[in-house]
Amino acid sequence: GASVQETMAYGEPFRASYDVLDALAGVLADAGDAAGAMRMFEEALQSAGRAPTARRFSLRLRELYREYGETEKLRDLLGELLADAGSTDSNPSAPQLLDELHAITPEQSWSQVRDAALERMSSGDARCDCLAAEGLVDRLASELAQGGVRYRSPASYESLLIADHADMLVAWFADDARRAMGGYASGRKAYRKAVEKLRHLASLPGGATLAREIADEWKRQYSRRPAMLEELAHAGFA
Repeated sequence: GASVQETMAYGEPFRASYDVLDALAGVLADAGDAAGAMRMFEEALQSAGRAPTARRFSLRLRELYREYGETEKLRDLLGELLADAGSTDSNPSAPQLLDELHAITPEQSWSQVRDAALERMSSGDARCDCLAAEGLVDRLASELAQGGVRYRSPASYESLLIADHADMLVAWFADDARRAMGGYASGRKAYRKAVEKLRHLASLPGGATLAREIADEWKRQYSRRPAMLEELAHAGFA
C-alpha cells in the first residue's frame, strides 16, 4: 500500500474537507504521529474561522486531546467551545462541556475557572443552563431577570427557583396566562390552555390570590366568551 507520505501528499488538496482531514489524521495517528494528527486539526480549525466546519474540527480535536492526554490544550479548547455554546439541544450541551472542564480542573481553582468560562459565554440561554447545572440558583435568577435569554424562561427552571424565587415564577406565569388569554385567543381549546396556566399559577407559593384576580379580570373583560367562563368554572374560578 501507499506510504504515509504518499497518502498525505495525495490528500493534501482536499484537506478543507472534514472527512478527508479526519482520514489523514487517522493515518498519522496509526503511524504513531499523534502530534501530527492534532496539528492538522489545529491548523484546519485556525483556517476555518467562523465557518460551520469549525465546530466539527473543534469537537474532533477535543477527542484527540482527551485520547492523547493533552490536558492544557483540552482545557483551553473547552473554554472556546463553551464561549460559543448554544442551548441544551446542541451536542454536546453547554452543561456537558462545563462538566468536562470541571473534570480536568483542580478543585481548588474550579470556581475561578468556571466563572471565567461563564463570563465568556455568548449565549444567555446556555449560561442559564450551566448556572442551573452548577446549582447557582441566585445567579440563575439574576441572569433571567436581566432578560438576556431567547428560549429559556423562569418556567424552564421552576424546580430550582421555587424555593427562594417563587415571586419570579409567579410574575412570569401570570404574564404567560395573560398572554394566552389575549385578545386573539378564540375557542374552547385556547381558553382551556390559558386557564390551565392560571391553575398552575394558583399552585405556586403566593400565586393563588393573583390567579383569582386575573380570573375575575377575565370575567369582566371577556364576558361574551361563554366557553371561557365555563372553563374558569371547571377549574375552580367560578
